[in-house]
Amino acid sequence: PIEEFEVKAEGNFYDSPSGILVHRFDAWDADAAGVHLHHPKTGEPIAAEVHRALSFDKRGWDRNYALKFLAGGAAAISLPALLRAMAQGKDKGIAVDVTEVIRV
Repeated sequence: PIEEFEVKAEGNFYDSPSGILVHRFDAWDADAAGVHLHHPKTGEPIAAEVHRALSFDKRGWDRNYALKFLAGGAAAISLPALLRAMAQGKDKGIAVDVTEVIRV
Protein backbone atom coordinates (compact mmCIF):
# COMPACT_ATOMS: atom_id res chain seq x y z
CA PRO A 1 0.00 0.00 0.00
CA ILE A 2 1.12 3.53 -0.67
CA GLU A 3 0.43 5.20 2.63
CA GLU A 4 2.17 6.56 5.65
CA PHE A 5 2.63 4.31 8.66
CA GLU A 6 2.90 5.34 12.28
CA VAL A 7 6.11 4.47 14.08
CA LYS A 8 5.11 1.74 16.53
CA ALA A 9 7.23 -0.62 18.59
CA GLU A 10 4.91 -3.44 17.54
CA GLY A 11 4.98 -2.43 13.85
CA ASN A 12 1.93 -1.97 11.66
CA PHE A 13 -0.58 -4.53 10.48
CA TYR A 14 -2.64 -4.17 7.30
CA ASP A 15 -4.47 -6.28 4.72
CA SER A 16 -2.63 -6.54 1.41
CA PRO A 17 -4.54 -6.07 -1.87
CA SER A 18 -4.73 -9.89 -2.06
CA GLY A 19 -6.36 -10.05 1.38
CA ILE A 20 -3.33 -11.36 3.28
CA LEU A 21 -2.58 -9.87 6.69
CA VAL A 22 0.85 -8.20 6.58
CA HIS A 23 3.03 -7.26 9.55
CA ARG A 24 5.16 -4.31 8.47
CA PHE A 25 8.13 -3.54 10.73
CA ASP A 26 10.58 -0.97 9.36
CA ALA A 27 13.82 0.52 10.75
CA TRP A 28 11.95 3.19 12.74
CA ASP A 29 9.59 0.62 14.30
CA ALA A 30 12.64 -1.45 15.23
CA ASP A 31 14.27 1.57 16.85
CA ALA A 32 11.08 2.22 18.84
CA ALA A 33 11.15 -1.43 19.97
CA GLY A 34 14.75 -1.12 21.14
CA VAL A 35 16.24 -3.02 18.20
CA HIS A 36 18.81 -0.60 16.83
CA LEU A 37 20.88 -0.33 13.70
CA HIS A 38 24.63 -0.05 14.21
CA HIS A 39 27.39 2.12 12.86
CA PRO A 40 29.25 0.15 10.18
CA LYS A 41 32.68 0.94 11.66
CA THR A 42 32.22 1.45 15.39
CA GLY A 43 29.32 -0.94 15.99
CA GLU A 44 27.62 1.68 18.17
CA PRO A 45 23.79 1.84 18.04
CA ILE A 46 22.61 4.68 15.78
CA ALA A 47 19.28 6.15 14.62
CA ALA A 48 17.76 5.04 11.32
CA GLU A 49 18.36 8.48 9.75
CA VAL A 50 22.07 8.31 10.61
CA HIS A 51 22.33 4.74 9.28
CA ARG A 52 20.73 5.83 6.00
CA ALA A 53 23.01 8.87 5.76
CA LEU A 54 26.02 6.55 6.07
CA SER A 55 24.67 4.14 3.44
CA PHE A 56 26.36 4.12 0.04
CA ASP A 57 23.20 2.83 -1.71
CA LYS A 58 20.31 5.03 -0.50
CA ARG A 59 17.73 3.35 -2.76
CA GLY A 60 18.84 -0.06 -1.51
CA TRP A 61 18.55 1.21 2.07
CA ASP A 62 15.06 2.55 1.32
CA ARG A 63 13.98 -0.84 -0.07
CA ASN A 64 15.51 -2.95 2.70
CA TYR A 65 15.16 -0.85 5.85
CA ALA A 66 12.40 1.68 5.06
CA LEU A 67 10.37 -1.01 3.23
CA LYS A 68 9.59 1.25 0.28
CA PHE A 69 8.36 -0.22 -2.97
CA LEU A 70 10.53 1.47 -5.60
CA ALA A 71 10.29 1.14 -9.35
CA GLY A 72 13.42 0.37 -11.30
CA GLY A 73 16.55 -1.52 -10.50
CA ALA A 74 19.21 -3.44 -12.32
CA ALA A 75 19.49 -6.96 -13.60
CA ALA A 76 22.50 -9.19 -13.99
CA ILE A 77 21.45 -10.01 -17.57
CA SER A 78 19.96 -7.51 -20.03
CA LEU A 79 16.43 -8.13 -21.25
CA PRO A 80 17.50 -8.52 -24.92
CA ALA A 81 20.10 -11.15 -23.93
CA LEU A 82 17.52 -13.01 -21.85
CA LEU A 83 14.94 -12.94 -24.66
CA ARG A 84 17.55 -14.15 -27.19
CA ALA A 85 18.57 -17.05 -24.93
CA MET A 86 14.92 -18.01 -24.44
CA ALA A 87 14.28 -17.94 -28.19
CA GLN A 88 17.39 -20.04 -28.92
CA GLY A 89 16.46 -22.62 -26.29
CA LYS A 90 12.80 -22.91 -27.23
CA ASP A 91 11.82 -26.54 -27.87
CA LYS A 92 15.28 -27.77 -26.82
CA GLY A 93 14.70 -28.42 -23.16
CA ILE A 94 12.66 -30.65 -20.92
CA ALA A 95 10.49 -29.84 -17.94
CA VAL A 96 9.65 -31.92 -14.91
CA ASP A 97 6.51 -31.33 -12.85
CA VAL A 98 7.64 -31.76 -9.25
CA THR A 99 4.30 -30.72 -7.78
CA GLU A 100 2.61 -34.08 -8.37
CA VAL A 101 3.31 -37.22 -6.38
CA ILE A 102 2.82 -40.42 -8.35
CA ARG A 103 2.70 -43.61 -6.32
CA VAL A 104 3.49 -46.91 -8.01
